[in-house]
Amino acid sequence: MMNFKQDHYILRVFFIIAVLLPIGSMFLFLFARLLALFGDPVSSRILDGAAIALATLWIIDFVALIFGIAYRLILTEEKEERVE
Repeated sequence: MMNFKQDHYILRVFFIIAVLLPIGSMFLFLFARLLALFGDPVSSRILDGAAIALATLWIIDFVALIFGIAYRLILTEEKEERVE
């Protein structure tokens, strides 16, 4: 089992990833639309797929972040009960 400090670090990393992935996904999506307007459908489809993959990773990261926060909350409550 991880100690409390490592758990906090992992949640911070999940949070940073949860903030940055939608930005990257939207950037790829907009760049794909730009390439489609310039007449490059192959690159546009590739970047669309990459944007969808990043969005899927964002959903997975968001669920992991929610479970991590719940796990940390349970650990915090258990420590408080032991102290009392």
